[in-house]
Amino acid sequence: MKVAHICGNSYTANLNGTNVCIYMLDETRAIFIDTGEIEDKELYKFLNKKEIKPVAIINTHLHIDHIGNNRALCQKYGCKVYCSPVEVRDRCSGCADFASFLTENCVEGKQMVEGAEFTIISTPGHSSGHQSVVTPDGVCCLGDAVLSLSKLKTSRIPYLYNAENAVKSLRKLLDWPLYPYYLAAHNGIIESEQIKETILANLNKEESLRRTIIDVVSKGIAMDSLKDNVMRAAGVENPTTRGLFWMQDSVKTRIDDLIKQGKLKGNNQKVFPAVTNNKGHL
Repeated sequence: MKVAHICGNSYTANLNGTNVCIYMLDETRAIFIDTGEIEDKELYKFLNKKEIKPVAIINTHLHIDHIGNNRALCQKYGCKVYCSPVEVRDRCSGCADFASFLTENCVEGKQMVEGAEFTIISTPGHSSGHQSVVTPDGVCCLGDAVLSLSKLKTSRIPYLYNAENAVKSLRKLLDWPLYPYYLAAHNGIIESEQIKETILANLNKEESLRRTIIDVVSKGIAMDSLKDNVMRAAGVENPTTRGLFWMQDSVKTRIDDLIKQGKLKGNNQKVFPAVTNNKGHL
């Protein structure tokens, strides 16, 4: 397992495709921000070799690729797990293995964890209670609130739980004071001078997807057909992939947001163009 130094006491490791942050309180005690997708034997070999004891976990959100080592770390080291109450409420079924270790007091603002001051930024959208976490060194761990430029190029339709909130979170981060470094959950470190370009690229991706949806709607179309046609238009060619529930939901939340904005009309059965067919910016 390769561990890369970001700055100060903040390090990162890629655990089965997810970049986690490891903040060292001292030479032997560590706080994890996210824990990867599945239990990673190399992680435990590394911790044993370096005589490092994880003492806490702060999760950006509770999707499986971010909590894969939560159970083992909690059981082996007695880690406390910090997450937003909204995320715990909505994802509690996925938390059964470490529920007794959960601490639900992680809200926006300063958060003391084992004597170290972290900053929590509420960034819902990818999930209901998603949060970004800033280490005392100024490394902003974005989770999946912002995709790296390289990941954005390969993601036809990035997963969103709530499209409206996701765009609000991107705009919030765009206006937020800058940090020296940012850590995207997939494909790595973003330096301060690159973050504005990266966030704008995420916003442009969302605007492009919404224009695709509007273009697919002509004289009215059934919701199920619209979702499938949008995925085809976005380049999702595999019918099995188009049938996945999370792909279906990710398209529908964008359609729902366009209906809410008045750029489309319709309901769960059929969708129609708005009278003006407005294609304005997000």
